[in-house]
Amino acid sequence: NTTTALITGAEAQTGRVLWVYRHRNPRRTFNCCGKVNRGLAILDNRLFMNTLDMHILAVDAKSGRELWKARMHDYTEAGGYAATGAPLHVVHITSMGIRDTPHLIEMVAGAQRRGLDVTTECYPYTAGSTYIQSAVFDPGWREQLGIDYKDVQWADTGERLTAETFEKYRKQGGVAVIHDIPEDAARTAVANPIVMIASDGMPITGAKVHPRGQGTFSRVLGHYVREEKALDLMTALRKMTLMPAQRLEKRAPAFKDKGRIRVGADADITVFDPERVIDKATYDEPLQYSEGIQFVLVNGTLVVKDGKLVDGVFPGRAARGPIAQ
Repeated sequence: NTTTALITGAEAQTGRVLWVYRHRNPRRTFNCCGKVNRGLAILDNRLFMNTLDMHILAVDAKSGRELWKARMHDYTEAGGYAATGAPLHVVHITSMGIRDTPHLIEMVAGAQRRGLDVTTECYPYTAGSTYIQSAVFDPGWREQLGIDYKDVQWADTGERLTAETFEKYRKQGGVAVIHDIPEDAARTAVANPIVMIASDGMPITGAKVHPRGQGTFSRVLGHYVREEKALDLMTALRKMTLMPAQRLEKRAPAFKDKGRIRVGADADITVFDPERVIDKATYDEPLQYSEGIQFVLVNGTLVVKDGKLVDGVFPGRAARGPIAQ
């Protein structure tokens, strides 16, 4: 478990930083030294306990100038993994970073500038979703996420939770929708050219599941491209087709024939009207189909024709990487 700060400018070459851990209780504030490697200042978090209430500053050990500042979260260990040279993909950067999303994106961009193989993606919503029995909801989650029980929605019924119903469903287990992502964070991630678009792999059917399973890509094209003009159409298409394929093709060569339209590539093609495409799925009605998508082909076979699903066709094939023996 490591804390990683992106250091730029002349200080990136000094090789020394002073870490300052500020707790809201002054008696638990302390300093320690770290080193800079390829512009990343890395510190072993095992030197201290209880990250929840910490704020971290990286200070130039010679001049005392503040270089970097953030609230302590588990996501800060990501840069430490990347510094080993291993490929790293940061999933769902908005639901991981919440209000700190712009800073996280800059960390990924800085790592890429330094030659590290780090990528990330987002979905275009102001809520995330996970299992209520997961570690996300361990004690202290309200303080860490900056939300309360009313911001958590039970996927089976759509009800917003209370302290009592939270404890009930926590013991029972199941899917919850978490309304904790600021709109400006979602827009920033969707618009940024290095952040891919993804829909996540949570259950996509159910009474009040997250609408991302139905609406992610049409929401980007309709709401953020056409209505908000947060990014242009070609950038959006690249973020949801070519970039994910390129991220996976080193491990699974089949993706070299995905995400492109060219002779010899797999004919996985969506035909849509850029003036009409829009998501219709909502948190209250999450299973509604998008509009403005006329045709979808998978391996050259129509699975959507004239805006309607084609029954009884299953042309998809698994795209797997090689299995080591």
